[in-house]
Amino acid sequence: MAPRQPLDDGVAALRDPGLAELPSDRLLEELLARLCQVMAADVAQFLLVEGDVLRVMASHGVSMDKVRDLRIPVGRGFTGTVAATAEPAVLDDTATLESFGPSWHEEGVRSLVGVPLIVEGRVLGVALVGSRSGRPFVTADVALLTAAAERAAWAVEHGLLLAAERRARDAAASVGERLDRLRSMAQALLANLTVEDVVATVVHRGVSLLGAFGGALWAMSGERNLILRGVVGYPREVEQRWRDMTLD
Repeated sequence: MAPRQPLDDGVAALRDPGLAELPSDRLLEELLARLCQVMAADVAQFLLVEGDVLRVMASHGVSMDKVRDLRIPVGRGFTGTVAATAEPAVLDDTATLESFGPSWHEEGVRSLVGVPLIVEGRVLGVALVGSRSGRPFVTADVALLTAAAERAAWAVEHGLLLAAERRARDAAASVGERLDRLRSMAQALLANLTVEDVVATVVHRGVSLLGAFGGALWAMSGERNLILRGVVGYPREVEQRWRDMTLD
């Protein structure tokens, strides 16, 4: 394995201005790859706090398929403790470490270093680096990982804000689209329509407005009978059964 780079060179690689041009997800992947290179490490991960657990959002050296469903309680295990205390930590032997899925020991990772991802005093997650050689991590390693964590925290915060903004835009667009459909339906009902036209408008446009796969409209006949007036989205045999129904 290549030796660790000098601290100043390592920090410079992690604070490369060119990284800012990358999308937040791509930035995290590049940071992890550079971390392993400058720290002469084998694995690196960024974990995100979601409620009272941590979820792996980017991984290098261990396949994401292995850790995608992993959830680590905040306050437990190595990374959970880093998130809870908001303090860096070093572990020289993973053999006795509490595990919540595929263990580091099973992966052959023997030593770990982790630091919190912090933005404006809030812990967003944890940056983690591990070695399969078992070499101890020292103060210089914590400094390198902290430099990466500062950049990663910005990327995570930026990505979360963009995602929240995108969800808000999508929700607003959905509401606007439904309002347009409702106006169109109201205009159609205000027109000089026959009973059949009203039924067709309510059934067909109502289904579209609600985002449903099908719908039907019945009219009362007498006190206990229902007569099917319109249906959309259901098989013909279902329509036949629904044509005349009696209220129990």
